[in-house]
Amino acid sequence: MNFKFFTLTKNPFFYQALAIFFAVIKGLVSIKLLILMGNESYVVVTQILVFSVILYQLSILSFDGPFVKSSINNTHSYIYSNALNYVTYSSIFIFILIGTLFPNIYLSKLWGGSIEPFFVYFFVIYSVIYTLSCRNLIYFQSKNKLTHYSVYQLLQYIGQLLSVVIGFYFNSVIMVLSVMITFEFSLLIFGARFSKQFFWVYFEMQSYYWLRSNTYMALALVFSVLSIWAINNIGRLIIPNMGDLNQLAMYGVSMSIALLGGIFINPFCSLLFPVLAKKESFEQNKNNTFIGLLLVTITTYCCSYFILLFSPELQSLIAKPELYPSFFFYSLSALSLVLLGSSRIYSLYFIVNDRLSNATRIFIVNAVVTLFLSVCLFRPWGIIAIPFSMLMGIFISQLFFYKEINELICINKYVKQKMATFFVLMFFLITIGFPVYADAISFGSRVMIYFSTLIIFYFMFKKLFFLDKLVCDFKVLFLRSEN
Repeated sequence: MNFKFFTLTKNPFFYQALAIFFAVIKGLVSIKLLILMGNESYVVVTQILVFSVILYQLSILSFDGPFVKSSINNTHSYIYSNALNYVTYSSIFIFILIGTLFPNIYLSKLWGGSIEPFFVYFFVIYSVIYTLSCRNLIYFQSKNKLTHYSVYQLLQYIGQLLSVVIGFYFNSVIMVLSVMITFEFSLLIFGARFSKQFFWVYFEMQSYYWLRSNTYMALALVFSVLSIWAINNIGRLIIPNMGDLNQLAMYGVSMSIALLGGIFINPFCSLLFPVLAKKESFEQNKNNTFIGLLLVTITTYCCSYFILLFSPELQSLIAKPELYPSFFFYSLSALSLVLLGSSRIYSLYFIVNDRLSNATRIFIVNAVVTLFLSVCLFRPWGIIAIPFSMLMGIFISQLFFYKEINELICINKYVKQKMATFFVLMFFLITIGFPVYADAISFGSRVMIYFSTLIIFYFMFKKLFFLDKLVCDFKVLFLRSEN
């Protein structure tokens, strides 16, 4: 077998897998250490990390999508860089102004007003630095430097973990936040040397024209991003206002573990988007999308199913027993993540084929249903209402686009039987739904169930799809080395 490690280390998929693996380790270790520091420390740090991500997306107003699509197909990237600076710096100025003059707005939304106000300033500083740092990722994507993209993400995860470890050693949440800010700023400066991120702003009419011509796509993306974030973090918005810190800690720990099942969704979508953004035939674009759909859905299923079956053991490693919700909570979360992964791929497919209204509506419908049901059901059901509402929201939103989704998953060169993808989804539904009743099943039995299920799925998959074609085209798309 002529396999060279040197070739592997030039492969973006290798580094993305490494970054994902480290993200899981970082997540589990960070939760454990922060919980040991106290529920308040856990809530402070995790809320800052979670909300800084959405502030980053709001700062760029999702012009990263048009930026990557324009840059990867054209040579005038300085025009798009200048336009991106207009948007980013204007948004950052507004966020800093709000945090300085009206800190209680952030305080009440993040923690319900029960945390010291000075943590708001840590939140604002970290969010601004994190936003500028993440723009390096956009530049790597736009130049199709996916290896650099994955390595940079890996370094971000390492920095966040080191921050928590150092803060835990000194038993200080302020130390955690200070090291996080310092490391992210250093990474921003270091990464800019390789990404060639353009920081300056100058007057250029072509930049304004580009912004105007791509506003509709950016709005579609920003609504999608906000909806996705709301779906994943709806509990962090509702519980501080309708519950208490103990419920927030239980939800935060449990959902953080459950969301590890979807750890592949964002990285794989990041690798897939530049591929889909290239100008190719509609049929080729549809085939590439289908490969991405299977990749994201299957990996999400395998991870979510593992976390579901072994959730008691995983949570006992990092949290107190009383913070464990139930198998039902994890089962609903796993089903939600599998469907959410497929929705992300459908959204990318709509965006690159200029069906922007579809890309927006699929997540807006999802978010509205999720929010409505969460608010209505939280008081009688508790935190179980959150994953149930997520599942219903995703399912209902996909029903709105049944025709387009059916066209994508049923009519392509990889499917042996027209209903193949439907059978796969039903298999996922049945196997993930079964552990709702699995509280009394022993650890050894759950190990046997997990591996037996994967073996059955493999043989079923071979019967339903042309596996050789899928593997061959998958290698062409992802397992390539960068020079």
